[in-house]
Amino acid sequence: MTNAETATEHRTRDTPHAVSGPSNGASGQAPRFLRTLVQGLHAGWSTDQLIESALTSLHEALPGVGLLFARNTNASALDTTFEVVSSRQPAGVRSSSGSLLRAPSAPLADGPRGDLDIPVRHAEEVFGVLRLEGALGPASGVSAYVGANLEIVAELLAIGFQREREAVAKRLAEDQLLRATEELLATTEGFPDLFIRHDSTGLFLECRARTGFEVLGVVGPCAGKSLGEVFPEPVASLFEKVLTRCLEERRMQTFEYLAGPPGGEIRAFETRLVPLLSRQALSITRDISERKAAEKALQALEKEFRHSQKMEAVGRLTGGIAHDFNNLVTTMLGHCHFLAAEIPTADPLAWHVSEIAKAGERVVDLTRQLLSFSRKRDVARLEIDLNVVVRDLEKMLRQLIGEDIGFALETEPGLFSITQDAGQIQQVLMNLVINARDAMPRGGRLVVRTARTSIGPSFEAPNPGAGASPGRATLVEGLYEATRGDYAVLSVIDTGTGMDAETRANLFRPYYTTKGLLGTGLGLSTVAEIVKEGQGFIVVETEPGRGSSFHVHFPAHDTGTRIPARPTEAKAAAATTDRIANPDLPRGTETILLVEDETAVRTMTADVLRRSGYRVFEAAHGAEGLTEGRQRLHEIDLLVTDVVMPEMSGPELAGNLSRLRPDLRVLFISGYTDQPMLSGLSGRGLGFLQKPFTPQVVSRRVRELLDGVG
Repeated sequence: MTNAETATEHRTRDTPHAVSGPSNGASGQAPRFLRTLVQGLHAGWSTDQLIESALTSLHEALPGVGLLFARNTNASALDTTFEVVSSRQPAGVRSSSGSLLRAPSAPLADGPRGDLDIPVRHAEEVFGVLRLEGALGPASGVSAYVGANLEIVAELLAIGFQREREAVAKRLAEDQLLRATEELLATTEGFPDLFIRHDSTGLFLECRARTGFEVLGVVGPCAGKSLGEVFPEPVASLFEKVLTRCLEERRMQTFEYLAGPPGGEIRAFETRLVPLLSRQALSITRDISERKAAEKALQALEKEFRHSQKMEAVGRLTGGIAHDFNNLVTTMLGHCHFLAAEIPTADPLAWHVSEIAKAGERVVDLTRQLLSFSRKRDVARLEIDLNVVVRDLEKMLRQLIGEDIGFALETEPGLFSITQDAGQIQQVLMNLVINARDAMPRGGRLVVRTARTSIGPSFEAPNPGAGASPGRATLVEGLYEATRGDYAVLSVIDTGTGMDAETRANLFRPYYTTKGLLGTGLGLSTVAEIVKEGQGFIVVETEPGRGSSFHVHFPAHDTGTRIPARPTEAKAAAATTDRIANPDLPRGTETILLVEDETAVRTMTADVLRRSGYRVFEAAHGAEGLTEGRQRLHEIDLLVTDVVMPEMSGPELAGNLSRLRPDLRVLFISGYTDQPMLSGLSGRGLGFLQKPFTPQVVSRRVRELLDGVG
């Protein structure tokens, strides 16, 4: 048992705890000392004031009784302390133990004496003991009614003690919170965030202002200001709403918003409201404009990546379809050749056969362009005539732009030849024409022009000229000091919408588009990349509402460092110029092993070679070709094999036979433009032929390899 509990035991020395005596007030009315205590509680008196009031009131009601209130002491201490009362110390004396004493105003009555201890407690905690000592019998004059209310006095005192303890704890907590908040705010001096302590109405109690938050109204000292006095609308209203929710739910709230001056830069902010004690909150505001921009850029990249995956899938599908298409066209052209050889020129059927062959050749061009635009392929820079490349695309360009746009092709004769990849030049022209077409949704005029020019040391970007509008702008992309010399210029000029400053600034940036979901943002960036890889540059002239002109400069070919044409490209290009009217084929008597998994192509090719005098053995796939090749290893002069086949690829077959016959010559044929399996294969006696091909092309290529030319 604790000392306080020992001190609160009800003890009697000689007589029972009889309490009797006359009433201290009218029947049914609380004694005055109770009313005084209740009023004191409502008024917020301290515990010392409450105890003093209780002892004073009881002293008046019980003049012959000694009174004592002791804080948390034991019984022996109470006995010792109470001797002070018996010695008639002045009223209200505080003993050395902290007990409040009240001596009786009249001598203690003679006769048996006793004491009454009433604990002042809340729940299980004892705050002190209220003791009455003296002659407590009927002669003492102690009112039974007053005695019955002593328990209530103890309860009221206990309430006062509990309130005082809670108030002290609250003050300590508030002091600790204040110190902690001040320490926290002090440690945030090096942080870029804005820290503000608010009361429940949002009033600024403390603020650590930061540069960069001026758009929120936080400039200079803000303590003592309201939300509406600092934050602009609707930020202030939003802040007040979230602050109320934060304090009601007692949990952190986070919200984002935009703010900025009229006509100025809009910034993004994030505020976190953390509830504190005493219905206060700490707001932490951060400028998240860069983060939002990064998130937006990441979303755009993810979207672009998904789009690129889709385009890659489309490219693969296109390549597969074109491969099958090439096989069909190869067969069609071959049989047209056979028909033309059998039909006299004067026969009316000869014209129909010729038209079928011409249609097949146009399909060859279309398929090659389709593959060039849909799939990556090796770059083969050859000496080419820009005028020829442009004229080859004229018919397709007219179909591409539609009937509501006027089209003109103007080629300057005697252009400098250029060393470029013809497929890439076609891609540059197609992308520029598509861009021009999209800039003329209501029709207009489109001009494709070639010209020659020379660039000297003092070259400056072309200006619009004296009669041009002052709003016309010129942009140069990819111009370097090493670009002095002669150039062939490809120009695409439209009368479309033109470009504003933002579009010009991002014109060649990958994935930038003004066409929304319909655009990929890859067209002009691809153009710029191709041109710069070819050591060229682009000059752009544009004006909003007045159209745009793209002038692509390709450096002239250096005849001193002529790049030899690869058989792959040269012979594939030759396929489009062969005509069915010349049925004569190069001939020979050598032995050829033909391996092709497409039956129609294999049958037609074998027929062409046999008609040219060759001895031909056929195989339907690589494994069968290996068996046939081993059996006739020393008879075979040339292996003609498809590249992609089931069971065994063409390069694998060629490698196996070449180890047995190192001098074996090989001609690879394929309908695919991408040939990763052929990478690393080079040397004399190796060749490649792109499908679709005509009988003339395959016969000539076979003869070249057998003669040691290719």
